[in-house]
Amino acid sequence: MTEYWDLLKTLAQIFSAFAGFAGVVAAFSTIHLSPEATVFRVRALVAVALFSLVASLLPFFAGAFNVSEADTLRISALFFGLGMCSIGLWVWRQLSSLYTAGLLDTQVYFWPLFILAVVIIVGLFAVSGGLVHEMAAAIYLSGLYLGLFLCSYYFVMVIFAVEMKTRK
Repeated sequence: MTEYWDLLKTLAQIFSAFAGFAGVVAAFSTIHLSPEATVFRVRALVAVALFSLVASLLPFFAGAFNVSEADTLRISALFFGLGMCSIGLWVWRQLSSLYTAGLLDTQVYFWPLFILAVVIIVGLFAVSGGLVHEMAAAIYLSGLYLGLFLCSYYFVMVIFAVEMKTRK
C-alpha cells in the first residue's frame, strides 16, 4: 500500500476541496431548483467527501502505530467497509423519502451505484478478513474512486440547482 500513498494524499486533497466547496455553496447561494433535493445533495456531498477524506487517510493513521502493511490495509478496509455501510444506509433512507414524496423523479443511477457499492463493501470485508491479498489495494482504491465519482456527481447536481447571491 505504501506505493499508493501519494495517490491517497492526492485523493485526500480532492475530497477536502469537495467538502470546502459544499460549505461555500451553503453559505453563499440560494436554492432555486428543488430545494429539498438540493439540500440532500449538499449534505450528501459533504458526508461522502468527509468520509472519503477520512478513508483516504486511514492507512496513514494505522501505519503510524508501526503495524505491518498488510495489517494496516486490513484495519483500514474494515473501518472503510463499516463506514460505507452506514453512509449507504443513510443515502438509501434519504433517497427513499425524496422519491416517495415525489421530490426526485429518476432512479436510473441509483441501482447501478448501489450494486457497485455492495460489491466494493463485500470486497472491503474480504480484505479485512484476510481473504484477498493480491487485490487488497485495488479494492480499497475502488472504494475511494466510488466516493470520488459520487462527490463529482453531487457537485454537478448542486451547481445546476443553486444560484449564487449577488450584491445589491
